[in-house]
Amino acid sequence: MHEKELLAIIRALKKWRADLLGGPISIFTDHRTLENFDTQRDLSRRQARWQEFMAQFEMKIYYVKGEDNTVADALSRLPVVEVTDDIQPCYKLWIQGSVNVTMTITADESFLKDVKKGYLEDNFIKKIATGTNVPGMHEENGLWYVGDRLIIPRTASCREDLFCLAHDSMGHFGADKAYTNLRESYYWPNMRKDLENAYVPGCVQCQHNKSQTIKPRGPLHPLPVPDERGSSVAMDFVGPLPEDEGFNCILTMTDRLGSDIHIVPTWTDITAEALASLFFKNWYCENGLPTDIVSDRDKLFISKFWRALHCLTGVHLKMSTPPTDRWE
Repeated sequence: MHEKELLAIIRALKKWRADLLGGPISIFTDHRTLENFDTQRDLSRRQARWQEFMAQFEMKIYYVKGEDNTVADALSRLPVVEVTDDIQPCYKLWIQGSVNVTMTITADESFLKDVKKGYLEDNFIKKIATGTNVPGMHEENGLWYVGDRLIIPRTASCREDLFCLAHDSMGHFGADKAYTNLRESYYWPNMRKDLENAYVPGCVQCQHNKSQTIKPRGPLHPLPVPDERGSSVAMDFVGPLPEDEGFNCILTMTDRLGSDIHIVPTWTDITAEALASLFFKNWYCENGLPTDIVSDRDKLFISKFWRALHCLTGVHLKMSTPPTDRWE
C-alpha cells in the first residue's frame, strides 16, 4: 500500500514535470508514512529510484486525514445516487452492480476437420485403428488421443501451424521451449526431431538473430610503452603488391617509441633466414639489436628468424639443463 500511494505521486510528477520544475510544490495525502519518506533509511531499489527522481523537485508532503481529504475522495469514488427511472440505462446498470462477462473458448473447426481428414490417410493412425488396443490410446468424437494429448496426422499444414504457434508466436526461444509447450497437448511420432532438425533450423528470423556459439573474447591487452628509443621494433609485411623489379612485397620496420621507420622491398614467400639477413643489414647495422621485436608471424618462423639473426650477430646460444640453470 505504501508503494501504491507513492506511485500515484510519481505518475503525477512525471506527467506535469515541465510545469512543476523550478517552484515549490505541496502534496497532500492521507497516507501518513509518506511524510517521512525523505528520511527513510531502508529503501528498496524501486524506492531508491523514485527518491532520486523526486530530488529534482522542491516538494513537501503533508498528511491530511481521510475524512478531511474530500477533494481526493470526490475524484476517486462514485457518489451515492438513488436509482430512478430518469437515469440512463447504461449508468443504471453501472451503479446497480458489476457487469459480468461470460467468455467461452472453442476449438478451431477448420483445424479439427483437417485433423479428421488426415486420419484417413495417415499410416500411423491406420495401424492404431486396425490393430489391437494400445494402452493409453483412445478415440473420442472422431479424434485420437494418447492420454490427454491429441494425435496430429501428417496432413495439410497442421503440424507446421502448431510449430508456428509454439515457436514463432512465443518469441523464437528455441526447440526445447517450443517442444515443452507442445508436448503437453499434442503428439505425433518424431515430433521433437521434426522440430529440432527441420523447423527451427529453417526459421529465417532465428538464423538472422541467432546467438554466438563461441566464448566471448577477452579484453585487449595493449603492448607496454618501450623504455628507450630503438628498444622495441615492430615488423610487418605489406602485400602482395604488383611485381616491380622482382619484388612484390614491402617489409616495414618501425621503432615503437620514436616512430623511426625503415621500408625494404622483399617477397611474400621470404624465408626466416632471408628476413634475418634483411633485418641485420637495414636495422641492426644502424640502430643495434633491439630488446624485443613485435611481429604477427607464427612462433616457428620467429624461432628460425632469431636463430639466423644470432648467427649473423655472432651470438652463441648455450643451452643448460634445468638443474644447472637453477644453481646458476
